[in-house]
Amino acid sequence: ATTFKIKGQQVSNYDDKNHMVTLSIEAHEANLEDMALQNSHEFGVEQLQRNHAKVTAEFYAVLPREQKGLHFTYFNTVKKRYISVNIPINVVNASVTTQSDLNPKVDAFEKLKKYALIGFSLFFLLMFVWKRDFFYLILGVVASITLLTFYIPHKQICVKQGAPLYILPTQTSTIGTRISQKFNTMLLGERGNFKKIEYQKGIIGWIKNEDLCEN
Repeated sequence: ATTFKIKGQQVSNYDDKNHMVTLSIEAHEANLEDMALQNSHEFGVEQLQRNHAKVTAEFYAVLPREQKGLHFTYFNTVKKRYISVNIPINVVNASVTTQSDLNPKVDAFEKLKKYALIGFSLFFLLMFVWKRDFFYLILGVVASITLLTFYIPHKQICVKQGAPLYILPTQTSTIGTRISQKFNTMLLGERGNFKKIEYQKGIIGWIKNEDLCEN
Protein backbone atom coordinates (compact mmCIF):
# COMPACT_ATOMS: atom_id res chain seq x y z
CA ALA A 1 0.00 0.00 0.00
CA THR A 2 1.13 3.55 -0.66
CA THR A 3 -1.17 4.91 2.08
CA PHE A 4 -3.12 3.22 4.87
CA LYS A 5 -5.53 5.02 7.22
CA ILE A 6 -7.93 3.89 9.94
CA LYS A 7 -10.96 6.14 9.39
CA GLY A 8 -12.94 4.74 12.32
CA GLN A 9 -13.27 1.82 14.69
CA GLN A 10 -15.94 0.12 16.77
CA VAL A 11 -15.67 -2.40 19.59
CA SER A 12 -18.70 -4.52 20.48
CA ASN A 13 -19.45 -7.64 22.51
CA TYR A 14 -19.31 -10.86 20.48
CA ASP A 15 -19.87 -13.51 23.16
CA ASP A 16 -18.96 -14.19 26.79
CA LYS A 17 -15.26 -14.64 26.02
CA ASN A 18 -14.63 -12.44 22.99
CA HIS A 19 -15.32 -9.02 21.56
CA MET A 20 -15.35 -7.90 17.94
CA VAL A 21 -13.31 -5.01 16.58
CA THR A 22 -14.43 -3.41 13.31
CA LEU A 23 -12.09 -1.04 11.46
CA SER A 24 -13.06 1.33 8.65
CA ILE A 25 -10.00 1.45 6.40
CA GLU A 26 -9.01 3.69 3.52
CA ALA A 27 -5.89 2.90 1.51
CA HIS A 28 -4.32 3.40 -1.90
CA GLU A 29 -2.85 0.70 -4.13
CA ALA A 30 -3.57 -1.90 -1.46
CA ASN A 31 -4.83 -5.48 -1.37
CA LEU A 32 -7.12 -5.11 1.63
CA GLU A 33 -8.86 -8.38 0.76
CA ASP A 34 -5.64 -10.17 1.81
CA MET A 35 -5.58 -8.73 5.35
CA ALA A 36 -5.10 -11.40 8.02
CA LEU A 37 -4.33 -11.68 11.73
CA GLN A 38 -2.33 -14.44 13.37
CA ASN A 39 -3.84 -14.01 16.84
CA SER A 40 -7.52 -14.09 15.80
CA HIS A 41 -9.57 -17.21 15.15
CA GLU A 42 -12.10 -15.28 13.07
CA PHE A 43 -11.58 -12.23 10.87
CA GLY A 44 -12.60 -10.95 7.47
CA VAL A 45 -13.08 -8.06 5.07
CA GLU A 46 -16.52 -6.65 4.23
CA GLN A 47 -17.84 -3.90 1.93
CA LEU A 48 -14.68 -3.76 -0.17
CA GLN A 49 -14.85 -0.96 -2.75
CA ARG A 50 -12.30 0.20 -5.30
CA ASN A 51 -12.16 3.56 -7.03
CA HIS A 52 -9.04 3.52 -9.19
CA ALA A 53 -6.13 3.42 -6.70
CA LYS A 54 -8.30 4.19 -3.68
CA VAL A 55 -9.62 1.21 -1.70
CA THR A 56 -12.05 1.25 1.24
CA ALA A 57 -13.25 -1.67 3.36
CA GLU A 58 -14.55 -2.78 6.74
CA PHE A 59 -12.20 -5.19 8.50
CA TYR A 60 -13.46 -7.15 11.51
CA ALA A 61 -11.69 -9.45 13.95
CA VAL A 62 -12.92 -11.48 16.91
CA LEU A 63 -10.44 -11.13 19.78
CA PRO A 64 -10.24 -12.38 23.38
CA ARG A 65 -11.71 -9.98 25.93
CA GLU A 66 -8.40 -9.75 27.79
CA GLN A 67 -6.60 -8.45 24.70
CA LYS A 68 -6.04 -4.71 25.12
CA GLY A 69 -4.81 -3.81 21.66
CA LEU A 70 -4.65 -4.80 18.00
CA HIS A 71 -1.28 -4.86 16.25
CA PHE A 72 -0.39 -5.58 12.64
CA THR A 73 2.00 -4.41 9.93
CA TYR A 74 1.71 -3.54 6.26
CA PHE A 75 4.33 -2.93 3.60
CA ASN A 76 4.52 0.68 2.41
CA THR A 77 5.60 0.61 -1.24
CA VAL A 78 6.71 4.26 -1.16
CA LYS A 79 8.91 4.01 1.95
CA LYS A 80 9.98 0.47 1.01
CA ARG A 81 9.53 -0.86 4.55
CA TYR A 82 6.98 -2.37 6.91
CA ILE A 83 4.86 0.06 8.93
CA SER A 84 3.45 -0.94 12.33
CA VAL A 85 -0.15 -0.13 13.24
CA ASN A 86 -1.21 -0.26 16.89
CA ILE A 87 -4.86 0.21 17.87
CA PRO A 88 -5.94 0.29 21.55
CA ILE A 89 -9.05 -1.68 22.47
CA ASN A 90 -11.20 -0.35 25.29
CA VAL A 91 -13.13 -3.43 26.38
CA VAL A 92 -14.96 -1.67 29.22
CA ASN A 93 -16.40 0.98 26.93
CA ALA A 94 -17.46 -1.70 24.47
CA SER A 95 -19.53 -3.41 27.14
CA VAL A 96 -21.12 -0.17 28.31
CA THR A 97 -21.96 0.89 24.77
CA THR A 98 -23.62 -2.41 24.00
CA GLN A 99 -25.73 -2.32 27.12
CA SER A 100 -26.81 1.27 26.53
CA ASP A 101 -28.12 0.18 23.13
CA LEU A 102 -30.56 -2.10 24.91
CA ASN A 103 -31.92 0.01 27.75
CA PRO A 104 -31.25 3.65 28.65
CA LYS A 105 -29.45 4.02 31.97
CA VAL A 106 -32.05 4.65 34.63
CA ASP A 107 -29.99 6.71 37.01
CA ALA A 108 -30.80 9.89 38.90
CA PHE A 109 -29.92 12.13 35.95
CA GLU A 110 -32.10 10.13 33.54
CA LYS A 111 -35.02 10.29 35.96
CA LEU A 112 -34.51 14.03 36.36
CA LYS A 113 -34.62 14.54 32.58
CA LYS A 114 -37.72 12.37 32.27
CA TYR A 115 -39.61 14.16 35.04
CA ALA A 116 -38.51 17.55 33.71
CA LEU A 117 -39.92 16.76 30.26
CA ILE A 118 -43.18 15.55 31.81
CA GLY A 119 -43.35 18.73 33.90
CA PHE A 120 -42.67 20.99 30.93
CA SER A 121 -45.29 19.18 28.83
CA LEU A 122 -47.98 19.59 31.49
CA PHE A 123 -46.98 23.19 32.24
CA PHE A 124 -47.11 24.31 28.60
CA LEU A 125 -50.42 22.53 27.99
CA LEU A 126 -51.97 24.13 31.09
CA MET A 127 -50.65 27.53 30.02
CA PHE A 128 -52.27 27.01 26.61
CA VAL A 129 -55.63 26.21 28.24
CA TRP A 130 -55.32 29.26 30.49
CA LYS A 131 -53.83 31.83 28.10
CA ARG A 132 -55.20 30.44 24.81
CA ASP A 133 -51.81 31.17 23.29
CA PHE A 134 -50.77 28.68 20.60
CA PHE A 135 -47.12 29.35 21.42
CA TYR A 136 -47.56 27.32 24.63
CA LEU A 137 -49.31 24.57 22.68
CA ILE A 138 -46.35 24.29 20.30
CA LEU A 139 -43.90 24.11 23.21
CA GLY A 140 -46.05 21.46 24.89
CA VAL A 141 -46.18 19.35 21.74
CA VAL A 142 -42.40 19.61 21.26
CA ALA A 143 -41.76 18.56 24.88
CA SER A 144 -44.20 15.64 24.53
CA ILE A 145 -42.60 14.43 21.28
CA THR A 146 -39.15 14.64 22.86
CA LEU A 147 -40.38 12.62 25.84
CA LEU A 148 -41.84 9.90 23.60
CA THR A 149 -38.76 9.80 21.37
CA PHE A 150 -36.31 9.16 24.22
CA TYR A 151 -38.40 7.00 26.54
CA ILE A 152 -40.77 4.99 24.35
CA PRO A 153 -40.10 1.23 24.82
CA HIS A 154 -38.16 -0.65 22.14
CA LYS A 155 -40.27 -2.50 19.59
CA GLN A 156 -40.48 -6.27 20.06
CA ILE A 157 -39.86 -8.55 17.07
CA CYS A 158 -40.03 -12.32 16.59
CA VAL A 159 -37.11 -14.22 14.99
CA LYS A 160 -37.45 -17.60 13.27
CA GLN A 161 -35.65 -20.72 14.44
CA GLY A 162 -32.48 -21.37 12.44
CA ALA A 163 -32.13 -17.76 11.28
CA PRO A 164 -28.49 -16.75 10.66
CA LEU A 165 -27.13 -13.96 12.86
CA TYR A 166 -24.77 -11.82 10.78
CA ILE A 167 -21.81 -9.89 12.15
CA LEU A 168 -22.42 -6.90 9.86
CA PRO A 169 -25.54 -5.69 7.99
CA THR A 170 -24.20 -6.62 4.55
CA GLN A 171 -25.08 -9.33 2.02
CA THR A 172 -21.56 -10.78 2.17
CA SER A 173 -21.18 -10.65 5.95
CA THR A 174 -19.93 -13.62 7.92
CA ILE A 175 -22.54 -15.56 9.91
CA GLY A 176 -21.64 -15.40 13.60
CA THR A 177 -24.14 -18.01 14.77
CA ARG A 178 -27.67 -19.30 14.15
CA ILE A 179 -30.80 -18.83 16.22
CA SER A 180 -31.40 -22.12 18.03
CA GLN A 181 -35.12 -21.58 18.55
CA LYS A 182 -37.87 -19.10 17.76
CA PHE A 183 -37.85 -16.20 20.22
CA ASN A 184 -38.96 -12.61 20.81
CA THR A 185 -36.42 -9.83 21.34
CA MET A 186 -36.09 -6.06 21.26
CA LEU A 187 -35.35 -4.26 18.00
CA LEU A 188 -32.12 -2.30 18.53
CA GLY A 189 -31.73 -0.77 15.09
CA GLU A 190 -32.36 -1.10 11.37
CA ARG A 191 -30.20 -0.78 8.28
CA GLY A 192 -31.53 -1.62 4.84
CA ASN A 193 -32.81 -5.20 4.79
CA PHE A 194 -31.32 -5.97 8.22
CA LYS A 195 -32.43 -5.59 11.83
CA LYS A 196 -30.11 -5.38 14.83
CA ILE A 197 -30.95 -7.63 17.79
CA GLU A 198 -29.45 -9.18 20.91
CA TYR A 199 -29.61 -12.97 20.65
CA GLN A 200 -28.15 -13.89 24.02
CA LYS A 201 -26.59 -11.76 26.73
CA GLY A 202 -23.66 -9.95 25.13
CA ILE A 203 -24.24 -11.48 21.65
CA ILE A 204 -25.50 -8.79 19.29
CA GLY A 205 -25.81 -9.08 15.53
CA TRP A 206 -27.99 -8.54 12.48
CA ILE A 207 -30.78 -10.63 10.95
CA LYS A 208 -32.50 -10.27 7.59
CA ASN A 209 -36.11 -9.12 7.40
CA GLU A 210 -37.00 -12.42 5.73
CA ASP A 211 -36.04 -14.24 8.94
CA LEU A 212 -38.72 -12.53 11.02
CA CYS A 213 -41.72 -14.62 12.09
CA GLU A 214 -44.74 -14.43 9.84
CA ASN A 215 -47.82 -12.88 11.41
